[in-house]
Amino acid sequence: MRFQLSTILAIALAAPTIASPTWAALEQWSKGPGGQPSPDHTSPRPSISCHPKYPSKPPPSPPPRNRVCYVQSHNDGVTDDSTYILEALHSCNNGGHVVFREGVKYLIGTALDLTWLEHIDIGKLFPDSVNGIHN
Repeated sequence: MRFQLSTILAIALAAPTIASPTWAALEQWSKGPGGQPSPDHTSPRPSISCHPKYPSKPPPSPPPRNRVCYVQSHNDGVTDDSTYILEALHSCNNGGHVVFREGVKYLIGTALDLTWLEHIDIGKLFPDSVNGIHN
């Protein structure tokens, strides 16, 4: 058993030196074929081209915001304004601005499902605003 183990170890240690190429062979291989036929163990690289050049398409541009809806309020801090908010959101959905006026109290007493909104801006109107843009 002792003889078999030492023989196996000697063969295992000698195998990498036999199987590994010399430095000169590795340098010659890295230079490329240079008009010589490729060795049998290598395969040519595939020629892959991606068409169109930019495989993703640009994101769609949102529709213009051409409606402005001002949210009404009871302005008492007690009465639920959720219905007014939803009315403004429905009116300006798909291309509009929903504006909350500054200084007005809005009370949301009901949970609002806003998952249906698309292409809408929601903002606050400042007293010194010009066309909804704060100076």
